[in-house]
Amino acid sequence: MKLIDGWKAAWRYHVVLAAAALAALNFVQAHPEVVGLVGQILPADRMKQLNELAPLAIIFLRLIAQPKATAAVQAAAAANPTAPAAPADPSKEPS
Repeated sequence: MKLIDGWKAAWRYHVVLAAAALAALNFVQAHPEVVGLVGQILPADRMKQLNELAPLAIIFLRLIAQPKATAAVQAAAAANPTAPAAPADPSKEPS
């Protein structure tokens, strides 16, 4: 397995942020002691709705071009001399 070039800057992609939010939401739902704390802010029915819609949002966000994030990832890859530079073609964004 090879990580994408500039993987340390990949947090700038909306899809990475959405996947992290989904992971956090699933963590909260899996731990009843945390659900009580978060339940004061986010009701259980709203958490369920977010959990159902998040995978669709991740797919949608992956399809959106993000030139600023891609440029940042490419710059991070260029700053790392051991890794080959990311392609300049925005249609070849990392997954």
